[in-house]
Amino acid sequence: MNFFAIPAGAPAAVEMALSPRLTLSDLSALRRIHVELPPLELPQATLPVPTVAPSGGGTAGGGAGGRGTGPGAAAGAGVGSGTGDEASYIFPASPRTAILPPLARVPGSVAGRTYHVKFWVSVEGRVTRVDVVPPIADAAYGREFQQRMMAYQFYPAHTRDGRNVTYVVTVPLRIGN
Repeated sequence: MNFFAIPAGAPAAVEMALSPRLTLSDLSALRRIHVELPPLELPQATLPVPTVAPSGGGTAGGGAGGRGTGPGAAAGAGVGSGTGDEASYIFPASPRTAILPPLARVPGSVAGRTYHVKFWVSVEGRVTRVDVVPPIADAAYGREFQQRMMAYQFYPAHTRDGRNVTYVVTVPLRIGN
């Protein structure tokens, strides 16, 4: 990202001409085009069936040990996406506003570098932790940068069925030229 200063004398509002009124045409007379696409086959990972070694083995006379015949753990096999229920897809968290670094007094050791900022986003959309890679060398600018990044708000990540979940978002930021 490159940042630039906007002059203070910019107009607050711009008058625009009304857009021309559009009339929609009847498209029912057009011929339908049928497109056949080949089926999409995803590679299926084959996992080995877990095996459990029997334990116990007891003796006939002492009653100390033995094998049970009740229900136990079982493993199944089959094909599928392995995603479980349909609600397990996660839509990532997204920032509510543009993520901007502090632009006043940018030290030379920071200017022109790209930093990867990791945001830990709570189910409410609050930032709970920030990690910057590579670390910012200038301590004062690093503290200001950290404070600004912690203040950002996100739309929380959510599953397909609408449940909010925690999420880690990485945003690359280039500071200066």
